[in-house]
Amino acid sequence: MSNTDHPRGRALRLVTRHPLWFIFQVCMAFRRNQGLLLAGAIAYYALLSIVPLLILVVIAFSHFVGEQLLLDTLARLLEWLVPGQSKAIVGELASFLAHRSVVGWFLVVTMVFFSSLAFTVLENALSIIFVHRVAVRRRHFLLSAIVPYLFSLSLGIGVLIVTLVSSGLHAVASDSVVLLGLRCR
Repeated sequence: MSNTDHPRGRALRLVTRHPLWFIFQVCMAFRRNQGLLLAGAIAYYALLSIVPLLILVVIAFSHFVGEQLLLDTLARLLEWLVPGQSKAIVGELASFLAHRSVVGWFLVVTMVFFSSLAFTVLENALSIIFVHRVAVRRRHFLLSAIVPYLFSLSLGIGVLIVTLVSSGLHAVASDSVVLLGLRCR
């Protein structure tokens, strides 16, 4: 069987011969699957799930890393994620740090629950977008329940690593080392 007889080869030939037809078909499928609505839902729930997670990460890591270093690192990272809004978000995170004694276990559990709920909605929206993959193999319910927490944990570990690397690079540029909020010469 030659490459031109392969189904992918035929599809590629069809797209190259009739690009406007292909673009029209893609636009119609996007509209039929309510692509704009799903894209909006993904963006909204992604931001909705990240904010509670950031609050928990900042409060937890502020015990190990200097608060200002952590907030500066998050400001740089958030500037990539939500340009122009990072100062407002970091300001709110700083206010949570200033009043961290008010954050009790109930608030932590509530934040984790609603963050995981937002991740679940996000996963459902993505499964609608990629419906052809869901029909082939559906994920087990327990795995779907654990994935948001694993994602939250990996995101928290990523923020910690970026903060520590940023601190290390800052230490190389200065004459002293600050490790976990302690200054060493």
